[in-house]
Amino acid sequence: MKSHFLFVLSICPCICILSLFIYSSHLSKPNRLFKVGKEYVLVKQDSPIVSWHETMKRYLKLPLDNHYGSHAIVLLGAAYVCNQGPILELGMGSTSTPLLHKLALDQKRRLVSADSDRQWTNQFLTLFGNKTSHRIRHVEVQSETGFEWSLAGLSDLENWTIVLIDHRPGPRRQFELMLYSQRSDLVVLSSKNESIVQRIDYLLETTPDSYFVN
Repeated sequence: MKSHFLFVLSICPCICILSLFIYSSHLSKPNRLFKVGKEYVLVKQDSPIVSWHETMKRYLKLPLDNHYGSHAIVLLGAAYVCNQGPILELGMGSTSTPLLHKLALDQKRRLVSADSDRQWTNQFLTLFGNKTSHRIRHVEVQSETGFEWSLAGLSDLENWTIVLIDHRPGPRRQFELMLYSQRSDLVVLSSKNESIVQRIDYLLETTPDSYFVN
């Protein structure tokens, strides 16, 4: 019994050293620790989680503005997944336009930003200019329904990969959703108006899935 006990005592340091060696070898590989709730999770460096984490740190200023900038992470996610091809921004803003401008430059893709408010278009024309990589368009809207957006010729301008719908008037967005679901790979729709959201939810529920397949 004593010999067995001595054997266990002698083998334990070897096991500890071996375990420590294996663990340190595991850590020496390109891994990252991420905090999830109150715990830490070890993730491989080549995991998409690490890449996405670095992308968020590069392009977003956290915490997000829950009022005007809450859609930024969704927009960034769309550009992260679909990272090639032209982008259309319907409705410009202090969060989405600078974000898309930087993404378009970094990903070497074309961007068209359009708005019915001269203040927004003039502001970003002064800031960014009107270059081939980022064109800024003003859409003159005088009607309450905003039908002028359908006459702007933006839908057939490019084979869009991402379309952000955040323009005015708000009720017009449901029509753009149906239009660009047939003309782009991804559509990001932003709206905080509850009645508009309910209307769009109803529209999505009652429209056959086959309509949204390009």
